[in-house]
Amino acid sequence: MGINTAIGLSLMGGSMLEAILAIDTPVEWKQELTSKYHAKINILDCLPYEGDGNKALVEIEVDPQYAEMILEDVKKNPEVDLVDLTIVDKGRIKGAVATQDCVACCTMVGSEAFLLESHMNKDGKTVWRLLSTDKEAIRQIIADLEGHLYHVELMKLTSVDVEELMTSRQEDILQIAFERGYFDYPKKISLRDLAAMFDISISTLSEMLRKGQRKLMEEYFDEDGS
Repeated sequence: MGINTAIGLSLMGGSMLEAILAIDTPVEWKQELTSKYHAKINILDCLPYEGDGNKALVEIEVDPQYAEMILEDVKKNPEVDLVDLTIVDKGRIKGAVATQDCVACCTMVGSEAFLLESHMNKDGKTVWRLLSTDKEAIRQIIADLEGHLYHVELMKLTSVDVEELMTSRQEDILQIAFERGYFDYPKKISLRDLAAMFDISISTLSEMLRKGQRKLMEEYFDEDGS
């Protein structure tokens, strides 16, 4: 489930269910970076990619001396089909990585829940923070993962305000657009290329960027006037 679904959920308002899962996954490119470089990896979104594959929008934080090595390792990894990563700051990398063999991510893509956050913990487990309209969708995700022989621990299940969560989502997109040079003159990346990166329509992305910029301006002028 991608960003378009997130927008739809945010329009519903009210409260929804937030679940946190800890998943034992097979060794893959993310675990290798975590163990080899002690990198912190956050998955900002998980989108369908060419059949049963997935394209993860990721943020990687690591000691700056290892940033270029990580880019090379990901590009050389035989499990990875596509790499569109950029070093946006010292020790921080953002972009997209597409693979065909991540059963866990594919399970998430086909579900009735929205992936708010995903990262690797120090034990090598994948931790998901999910948003859903009901318990059944979360139960089905756990059942599907366990059906593929993953061990899953439900760490948290609680009711949350969806509007606050979706605001942070818009900020993620606005930040990536800024770091990729969308607001530079001349632009370093086009709206079309950004939309392709997030797998959403140009009009949807344009509206999200517009709302994000308006929010920043409102916060700036509120602070300036106080």
